[in-house]
Amino acid sequence: MPILMSSIKQLWEATLDTYFNTLCISDVFRYVGQHLIVGCEDGSVRIFTLPTQQNKMSLKLKTSLHSKGGPVQRVAAHNITRFSSNDVMAADSHGTLTIFCNEQILHRLSLSDYSIDCLQVNNDVSGRVEVVMSDARGCVISTHLHKELWRIRLSDISVEKNSTPPVVTELLPVQITAPCGRQVNYIFASDDRCQIHVVQQGQIVMSIPTPGRVTAMCCGWFKSNDFENQNTASANSSVNSRQQVALATESGAVYIMEEFQISESEFCNVGLRITNLSKLSRREVGQSDLLLAAGHFNSLMVYHDGKLQLNHPTSDWICSLTTADIDGDGLIEVVVGCLDKTIRAFKIVV
Repeated sequence: MPILMSSIKQLWEATLDTYFNTLCISDVFRYVGQHLIVGCEDGSVRIFTLPTQQNKMSLKLKTSLHSKGGPVQRVAAHNITRFSSNDVMAADSHGTLTIFCNEQILHRLSLSDYSIDCLQVNNDVSGRVEVVMSDARGCVISTHLHKELWRIRLSDISVEKNSTPPVVTELLPVQITAPCGRQVNYIFASDDRCQIHVVQQGQIVMSIPTPGRVTAMCCGWFKSNDFENQNTASANSSVNSRQQVALATESGAVYIMEEFQISESEFCNVGLRITNLSKLSRREVGQSDLLLAAGHFNSLMVYHDGKLQLNHPTSDWICSLTTADIDGDGLIEVVVGCLDKTIRAFKIVV
C-alpha cells in the first residue's frame, strides 16, 4: 500500500545557551504535562516546559539539575522509584549514573571508569524494571536504584583475546511474543565486531553476525507486505508474535531483523553514517511504520517501505532524536537536537 507524503511542518525552534548530547520527552516529577529533558555538556540536566499551541515563542526553562559529574551522554525518564511520578536518569562520561527524584539526587552510582554511552530502561511484563547501560570498554551493566543486578564484559567472550576490547555501539530492549503467547524480554547489544548479542537476565543467549557495524537500532513494523500479512494473520489469532528491528550500519545501509534473522538485502541506504533511528507509527491508518534516520549529515530522512519520502534539511548534524505527542492532538511529533545547540519540533503531514 503506497503512502502519500505531503510535507513536514516545523512547529517551533529554540537555541540553548549550552551544548548538549541527548534529549527525551516525558512526564516527569510532579510537573503537569510532558516536558523536554536535555543532557548537557556542562554536566547538568535541564528540563523545559514545551511550547503550547497558544504560545509557540520558545522553550521555557523549568529547572536545571546538576549531576555533579561529567558531560551527560544519555538521559531517560521512568518511574523507577515507584513514587507515583517519573524519575530522571542521567549517565555521564565519568561512568556515573545519577538518579533524580522530585528534583533531588536520590542516588549516584559509579559504575565504570569509562564513559557510559548507551542507556535504556527495560520494563518486562512481570513489572521488573532495570536500567541497562554500556560503557566505552564494552561492558554492559544492569542496575535497579542503588543495586547492580548483573554485568557482562564482551572482552570475556571475545575470541580475539589479544586485540582491543569490543565496544558496545547500541542497546535496545526488545519484547517478543513467543508462539505459546508468553512475552519474552531481551536486550540487544550491538558491538564494533559486527555482532548483536541477545541478552536475557544477564546472560548472552545468542550472538548474531551483522552485515556491518551496527550504529543504531529501533523496533517497529517497516515492510508493507509483511505488515499486511501480519494484519491478516492477527485477524485470525489473538497472539501477535512478530516484531521487526531496523539495524543501521556505519556505511548508511539499513537492514531489517525479524525473529532473529537479518534480511540479506538492504531495506534502504542513506550513504552516510547513521547515529539515530526511530519509528513513526502509521498503524492506525493501516500502514507500516515510517523510519526516521539521522546522523553524520545535515538532514532528517524519512523512509517508508524502504523508499525515501522526505529529506528535510537541518542546520547541523542531529545528535539526538525523539518522538512524542507534544501538542496534545493525538498525533506523534518529532523533536530533534542538533550539534549547533538548536532544538526543533516537526509534524510530518501525511
